Amino acid sequence: MLPVAWIPFVEPLNALQSVWLLLSIPLVIGISMAHKAMRIPEHASWGRPSAIMTVQALLGIIALAVVLDLFVLWVIPAI
Repeated sequence: MLPVAWIPFVEPLNALQSVWLLLSIPLVIGISMAHKAMRIPEHASWGRPSAIMTVQALLGIIALAVVLDLFVLWVIPAI
């Protein structure tokens, strides 16, 4: 018997599998905007600090992806 509802942890959605990393961009933008809106005083502009935080977070995600890729491709096979 097939379940009527989609169960994400049992059967993941394959539609966004090839571009799932691109979904981190709007997520990081939203988190940066919300964080800076809460932390910066009311009289200050939060657009520029939010953009800087977004770029820093995205560069961190890219660096982490490169390090993990190198680890999987070079270190683990050598063990």
